[in-house]
Amino acid sequence: MKLKSSLEFIIPLPNKNINRLYILDSSFNPPTVAHLQMLNQINLNQNDQILLLLATKNVDKLNSNLLERIHLIKSLNLPFAIVNQPRFIEKASILNSFNVTFLMGYDTIIRFFDPKYYTNESFNDLFIQFFKNSRIHLIDRHSNPSIPIWDRPELKNVCRFKQFVDCSDSLPGEPISSTLARTILKDYWNSKDPNLLEKLKSIIPPSVLQLILKNEYYKVP
Repeated sequence: MKLKSSLEFIIPLPNKNINRLYILDSSFNPPTVAHLQMLNQINLNQNDQILLLLATKNVDKLNSNLLERIHLIKSLNLPFAIVNQPRFIEKASILNSFNVTFLMGYDTIIRFFDPKYYTNESFNDLFIQFFKNSRIHLIDRHSNPSIPIWDRPELKNVCRFKQFVDCSDSLPGEPISSTLARTILKDYWNSKDPNLLEKLKSIIPPSVLQLILKNEYYKVP
């Protein structure tokens, strides 16, 4: 999918007088209730806005069924934009007219600070530039939340910038992911098991699931 510009709004921001823009950047493959739970972790102040962001390129994943996912994300009826850059560094640059906070899960923040994505670039300089207008809000989903977050060895690359990272507790309930949703959808299309349908209702927002069932998305021939 080719964009006319580096950033295109599908559902525009309702207010242009924005204090801080909270961005949930994800593959949304498909959108799940966990995405909405992450948004609910944010205490919005006056003139704060949220934005769902979908990249047409991904640093790790094959970016398939893009048009289907756009269709599904639009059903959430939240401000939504598409960007043509895969890394948060470039996304922050594109959005530099805003003060932004990127919402990140535990695995995402580890990947974000992994030096392998910044070959032949000054790691420190890139992040100093990134944090001029950006912050991170980490939704902690660590398997052992009793370990203090900054004592975890996998976050050693994050620690030097921890003053720019806000943290929330783990999301409630059992872990939910788009991978889990796709697995159950595949089994459901093969069996039409009503118990699987009930499970899908518990992990996929109603408007999204309605479109998936109507259009037979994620049905493997």
